[in-house]
Amino acid sequence: MLSRYTFRGRRSRRRRTSDPANFYVDRLGTGVWTVLAVVLFFQVLDALLTLRILDRGGSELNPLMAGLIERSEPLFVGTKIGISLVGLMVLGIHKNFLVARTGLVLLLALFGGVIGWHFFLALHVG
Repeated sequence: MLSRYTFRGRRSRRRRTSDPANFYVDRLGTGVWTVLAVVLFFQVLDALLTLRILDRGGSELNPLMAGLIERSEPLFVGTKIGISLVGLMVLGIHKNFLVARTGLVLLLALFGGVIGWHFFLALHVG
């Protein structure tokens, strides 16, 4: 899954059309990197906006994240970003599998909505 070609690639020609649809690749491509970066940016923004809303009197609905926030805000942010990075790496590695492509699109849409909701709350809470 991970090799020395993951970030710079190796293949110089397109895959044969007779090859199966579900395969691993040497490099991810600009489009996949962009989606992964945007989803990760949304995750960071989600964590920061969550902390802002909590400072203004809001509450965290996810019990796992609420427990992490109570222990330490840096622990919360680090855990959230760490879990996100691992999940995004797995999706990126599996980018040619239908379930991974669907997952990336759904994550992009879902977290776009979450960020919109956070901005709404940030303006109206407190």
